[in-house]
Amino acid sequence: MTSQSVPGEQAANRLSDLAHTKLTPNSLVGSYFYSDAARGWRGCVVAEPSPGVYLVEVFGWLSYDSVEQVLINIKDMVDWRFYDNVTWLDNSLDDARRRWGAHVPAADE
Repeated sequence: MTSQSVPGEQAANRLSDLAHTKLTPNSLVGSYFYSDAARGWRGCVVAEPSPGVYLVEVFGWLSYDSVEQVLINIKDMVDWRFYDNVTWLDNSLDDARRRWGAHVPAADE
């Protein structure tokens, strides 16, 4: 059985392949994000199948398990916040918790 015949494995490979890819200034691929409030997503941009259209991998809120992949137009991403790595993404959430006194449950709660 190849990895392409296992539905969840191909997605995991796309994300893990990004760990070895250098970020470039002219692409969002490899960037982590928090989406707008309407969507409430967090995740990673994993591909740009055509100019201005991105494939994003959405993570669960209690862990970094991949939930789904979605195609989205750059025009719908203008209010999103982007981060170069997952540590920066986490630090942003920690900062928001301190600033607004918000409680977002940790994975072990």
